[in-house]
Amino acid sequence: MVAYISQSYLGSEGTTKDMVMDFGVFKKRLRELTDELDHTFLVEEGSLMEKTIECLHEEGFTLSILPFRTTAENLAKYFFDRLAAQGVPVSQIEVYETPLNCAIYTRE
Repeated sequence: MVAYISQSYLGSEGTTKDMVMDFGVFKKRLRELTDELDHTFLVEEGSLMEKTIECLHEEGFTLSILPFRTTAENLAKYFFDRLAAQGVPVSQIEVYETPLNCAIYTRE
């Protein structure tokens, strides 16, 4: 994932003077968000039978059940919405399926 922040002005005082936001805070929020899904098996809610989910748990998988199909496009929107809800002035999220193919989500 690649995340971009932007806004039409830079901070005018304090520790964020002449910045969009403190990159330490930005990186922390990104890390927290990606850590939630890191090393988990992403599953669309309702897409697997309960016994399949039980078998995956028995095999030691950690599952993240999400309320949408886990496409790159939906994951980009998910990350965007989560960051925006935290007050991050996110302008664009890119989620790569391969090194050369990505989905980009922006909100106008």
